[in-house]
Amino acid sequence: MERIRLKNTVIKSQIIKAKKQLIQREQLGEDLRPVDFYQLKIQRDEYRKRIRQCAVYILQIKKVIGHYNTALTKHKRKLGHLTNEFNSIVTEINSNKLQAKDLELKCLMNKTEIKFAEKQVKLLKTLMDDYEVPTILDLVKLKKELRTLEKTFTNLKRYVNVEEII
Repeated sequence: MERIRLKNTVIKSQIIKAKKQLIQREQLGEDLRPVDFYQLKIQRDEYRKRIRQCAVYILQIKKVIGHYNTALTKHKRKLGHLTNEFNSIVTEINSNKLQAKDLELKCLMNKTEIKFAEKQVKLLKTLMDDYEVPTILDLVKLKKELRTLEKTFTNLKRYVNVEEII
């Protein structure tokens, strides 16, 4: 009897709790009926379909993203190569500019050297034009004078040697 009473009190308390929950749900507008469970099942199935569609859509987007990702890496590599080539061309242009400046300086130096050489050529031409060929008699006289000077030089040298010995 006591067990049955205990069960009855437990069941009554459960019934009271369930009634309270029903009252609270009715107040909130959540009436539970067998049709509601069927509608919930239908909604759940619709949500599952939407989730599957979204999953398929996400997979398609991932494929597209993968394709564009590979294309992006290719373009990045190409851009890297082009930037390296651009930098090398820029350095080459700068070095060519420096060489051009050096060549301009050398050109100016060469022009001054050419002007100097032209002046010397003019001087030599004037000297050549003004030069008079000596006569044969003058040449003979100069040679005779040279011989006499050489003889006196050798005589003086001997004299110095004798003086050093004494």
